[in-house]
Amino acid sequence: MAEVFELPEQGVPDFYAGTVFHRYAGKTQPARAAEIDALTERARRAAKRVNVTVGVAVGAVAVVPPTEDMRTKILDVLRENLLKQFGARRQAKKNNATGAFPYAPAFDVFRALPPTDYRSPNEFREQVEEYLRDFDAAMQQSFVQVVGTTGTPLRLKLTNPGEENLFKVEVVLSLPDTVLAHVTDDEEDVDWPDEPKEYGSAALPVSLSAFPGMAALQAPAFRLPPIDSPDIEHEEGRTIIRFAPVDLRPHETVSLDPITLYSTQEAADSFVGEWRATATNVSGAVRQRLPVPAQYLEVDLHQALLPLLNDDIEA
Repeated sequence: MAEVFELPEQGVPDFYAGTVFHRYAGKTQPARAAEIDALTERARRAAKRVNVTVGVAVGAVAVVPPTEDMRTKILDVLRENLLKQFGARRQAKKNNATGAFPYAPAFDVFRALPPTDYRSPNEFREQVEEYLRDFDAAMQQSFVQVVGTTGTPLRLKLTNPGEENLFKVEVVLSLPDTVLAHVTDDEEDVDWPDEPKEYGSAALPVSLSAFPGMAALQAPAFRLPPIDSPDIEHEEGRTIIRFAPVDLRPHETVSLDPITLYSTQEAADSFVGEWRATATNVSGAVRQRLPVPAQYLEVDLHQALLPLLNDDIEA
């Protein structure tokens, strides 16, 4: 059964003075001063809306040639060179077995001993593929560094035009997924992997744990404390960049961390993104479009992917 509510007559207030009640454990009682203050603060926060602006201080999306074909050729050459060791080792065994040593048949027992390398051929191939994956990641890291130094990383400026302090203002930038993003770090070294030991030369590794008391001599694990930096994700066809939250005083402008952006897709003038900002001490969110200029770069792919040029690699 529906209830019918009559509208108040003209001149009759919509609300009447009353008592604020608060639900405590197992009972409802008139609220104490602390609960009323908390409710008032929540209402005050709800009445205030976040008010910030975000713009491009400097930077662009670098438009670069694709690297996949070049990387694939380099990895194929590396794989071929590493797996040649199987043929060289078989030939060496054959030469030793058919040498001029007159008493070779008497030493068959030595040739029957396990090889000096503890890795099976399949295990060695797995090591090679793992090495190539790490090498590919290092090439991409090297390429991003070249793009960052040759081009201009994006740096956004965040402004609080209002009269209120804003706490933990978080800016999230959304770009098309054709734009790739990486945190700009000029001091970061490229993590080039170590090449697998030549097949036939890796002796059986001995763990320190095999010797009583030796495990305590190992260096303790050490990790650097986490550093606040932009978080980059890919979701639903978009590249999402979440910048570290910052506090803003009234009329203050700050620069956000630089981001290296690049794309292999051509653009007329710019790539259109969207930013969204929130703060913890006020409600609501601001959302606006943000065109990021396109910057065409000429990049030497071979030098960018292999800055430490290896004469054995011709791609």
